[in-house]
Amino acid sequence: FRFIAIATIIRCHSEGNYTTIFQMNNEKTVVAKSIKEYEDILAEHGFYRIHNSDLINLSHIKSYKKEDGGSVIMADDVQIEISRRRKDGFMELIHRKFL
Repeated sequence: FRFIAIATIIRCHSEGNYTTIFQMNNEKTVVAKSIKEYEDILAEHGFYRIHNSDLINLSHIKSYKKEDGGSVIMADDVQIEISRRRKDGFMELIHRKFL
């Protein structure tokens, strides 16, 4: 077993039935669980699924880009596109949390 502090998780990325958890200090862990399982666990801890394959920690967003439908730059400098279907929910959440 490996215990990961939620606050250290920057994002989770899905590839089929595997999820890679990206943490601070460039640590990453691959687990044999779907991203949906992590979405259910982490939603109440400030995470939002912005794309079918990506679940992000809102506390680790560095910036938001409006162009090309919208994307976020995360603390690890990775740019992630926001899906059209999830954009309205994301923007509403961001306005409530940060504005």
